[in-house]
Amino acid sequence: RADVVREKGEALNVLGRVRGADSARCVVIGAHYDHLGHGGTGSLAPDAVGAIHNGADDNASGTAAVIEIARALALRNRALPCDVLVALWSGEEEGLLGSEHWAQHPTVPLERVKANLNLDMVGRAGNGKLQVLGAGTSSVFASWMEDAGKHAGLELAVNLAGGALGGSSDHQSFLKRGIPALHLFSGLHADYH
Repeated sequence: RADVVREKGEALNVLGRVRGADSARCVVIGAHYDHLGHGGTGSLAPDAVGAIHNGADDNASGTAAVIEIARALALRNRALPCDVLVALWSGEEEGLLGSEHWAQHPTVPLERVKANLNLDMVGRAGNGKLQVLGAGTSSVFASWMEDAGKHAGLELAVNLAGGALGGSSDHQSFLKRGIPALHLFSGLHADYH
């Protein structure tokens, strides 16, 4: 015998758009802001219910990076080639709920969205290494990787496929609609979840 309790609650995506010279094209840069940092199911410290998991970067690091990218883009002196939608998604840990809801009810027509950059756990790249997943989802992504890694001073582990850890992160909401996506990830560590 099993009982199922379905809970409902409000969750919000936070979006902003930096206008570019060509609004017929848009790149979406996003990260999820929900977290498993209080113990319980899915946590690496399930018995520490209610205790903040200091140092866990899934996904405070991604949201911080997206906010900094938005700030830098807004302060540019020249127009971007296309619009950039910056997104902080809710509900990723519950099944990509925020990004999937947006993809079903987009604020920018999906035919205008040319690529997605997903920043999910990028806070431990201080070791000089970064995983880049999805480099094969666009014909041009893989050719950019060597120069991008050198420019950033990072050793990139490039994967042509679009998934990591089973592929369950917000870029999947774009890939399943045929939109190329890169997923940046600095790797698992002892403070994960």
